[in-house]
Amino acid sequence: MATVGRRLPGCAPVLDTDVRTSGLPPTLDEDGYAVIVFTSGTTSRPRAVVHTRSSLAAAWPP
Repeated sequence: MATVGRRLPGCAPVLDTDVRTSGLPPTLDEDGYAVIVFTSGTTSRPRAVVHTRSSLAAAWPP
């Protein structure tokens, strides 16, 4: 994340352009938990639905 324009409190820090990256980032576990969403509970009590990275990727438009 980078801040463009005037910096306000709570904005992303200034990027350090002198940092060198080393290799590729670690591989993500596609079946790892990504987010828990709670249902609205309109027909029964709210329930937690656990989404994995792969389930989010399958639902995301190409």
